[in-house]
Amino acid sequence: MLYVVAWPVLGEADDTALRRLRAQYHPREADLIGPHFTLVFGAALDREPALRAVLGGLGQRPFWFMIERIVWSDLYLYAEPSDGAAELTGLHEALNPVAGGEPFEPHITLGLFQRAAEAEQVARIVGRQHLPMTGRVEALALLRRDGDTLATLDTFPYGQIICPTDAPSRRLTMIVAQEPTQSLATPHRPLAATIEEIAAAEKINSSYVSRLLRVTLLAPTTVEAILDGGNRRT
Repeated sequence: MLYVVAWPVLGEADDTALRRLRAQYHPREADLIGPHFTLVFGAALDREPALRAVLGGLGQRPFWFMIERIVWSDLYLYAEPSDGAAELTGLHEALNPVAGGEPFEPHITLGLFQRAAEAEQVARIVGRQHLPMTGRVEALALLRRDGDTLATLDTFPYGQIICPTDAPSRRLTMIVAQEPTQSLATPHRPLAATIEEIAAAEKINSSYVSRLLRVTLLAPTTVEAILDGGNRRT
């Protein structure tokens, strides 16, 4: 069977948390593959040329996602993105021209439980301790699974990696880190009065804006280190 997955690029702490959760609650799958968003699930082997053609012609830029919700369905535990969900859904639709029986919900599978109550309890704990998580998708992979063997047939990196100046988080961090007297307004965008208005203007989640606004309380040298992606002592 063939699969197409999107690899999430996460910070070290978030990546470690997801891998540990999968190792604890979904060990059989965790031994085969790391955290991922599945875009094509169990396709016939004769679809390989068609999938390669679509993957090779997507022309997609890397994109950011944010996981803000841990959900359970039956006995499974999932991490679901808010930001980035539309991009993942678009990729799924491009790769699956014939709609399946169930609507597609982008997710990373975290666990399989014996009882639904246990899944619900773990979901609440994980949500409190680890969310939100922010990352990006920079590549898709075409996989072939035979029983308990999983092989990567090909990897399709996106042609243009988003540099820090393109990332919504960096852009907004630079905006909110300005002196309070500097306006968020431009000739084409009036001054935003609320977090929701900033989120709408920057096309990101309002709760993410709220967290980034805390950057205004940091020293300028600390903000600079964050923007540069470094861990310099200040």
